[in-house]
Amino acid sequence: MIGPSSFQFDTRDPHEVAARLQPVTPPFRLTPMRAEFRARARVAALPHVGLFDIRINYGNVVAEPMCDFYSINVPLGPGIEWRIGSKVEAGGSGGIRVGVPGEEFNLRFHHAAPVLVANIDARAVHDAASEAGFSHDARREISLSCPEGAALFRVLTIQWRDALRAGRVPANDTDLGDIEQRLIEAFVAAAFPDTNPLPSSAEATRIMSAAEAFVRAELSGPMTVDKIACASDTSNRTLHRVFLHAAGVSPMVYVTRERLNAARRRLLAAERGTLTVRQAATECGFAHHGRFSILYREAFGESPSETLRHWH
Repeated sequence: MIGPSSFQFDTRDPHEVAARLQPVTPPFRLTPMRAEFRARARVAALPHVGLFDIRINYGNVVAEPMCDFYSINVPLGPGIEWRIGSKVEAGGSGGIRVGVPGEEFNLRFHHAAPVLVANIDARAVHDAASEAGFSHDARREISLSCPEGAALFRVLTIQWRDALRAGRVPANDTDLGDIEQRLIEAFVAAAFPDTNPLPSSAEATRIMSAAEAFVRAELSGPMTVDKIACASDTSNRTLHRVFLHAAGVSPMVYVTRERLNAARRRLLAAERGTLTVRQAATECGFAHHGRFSILYREAFGESPSETLRHWH
């Protein structure tokens, strides 16, 4: 991977598609199926993750075995035929398909079928899986109806938008690492089987209460899953599962949500002239103020500066 960078293209040349996607995907062959062939894509390249949404009109893709990547593929509509390993199926059925290292897969696109793809460095995935206590045997399909699959889809779409922005505007290493960490954690939680039972209701409540108290107390400082798990006296794996089932989101997505809510409370409560947007962002743990403003608008429908103006 290279990055951060983002770009888009619209072409009728299959060789250009392969060349433009080379930084973010394993090698592949793209063959037009009809004269109406066309490909359009928006791409974001980060150090360990490549993300892109692509629409191919009448094209057949054969990807070489992915020695160094896990590939997350989310069909955003009908018109895709998948062949991963020996399994063939129609796309657009509401599931996430996973290509694993060493496995070839084939996608046949019809009618400008859209798909969102995230290719993740296999070493980063294995490190996260080992840290969380999972095996390295990933599922090939993830249902969006399960909490982990739904959480992965939400994180994937949010972090893809953030990655596109990071490629267009200056971003520091903390922001890029945060984008990658959230995506990798959500993927590991959804793709790697865990046969251990969930904690009892009382234990899950204890873990959530301890985690919430720690997040509130340390909101302005650096936050990691390791720190939250340690403060909650549980493992990273159990913490992930408890959050997904109790809050519907991963721990770090929860942290961002709490930081945004805290920033809004500060902005609403401040006396005129006593608080700036930058101060509110910093006090609530946002190191990159431009990204804070973007996330704030997405969450509340207005910019933080508009909140200050409207309510004072």
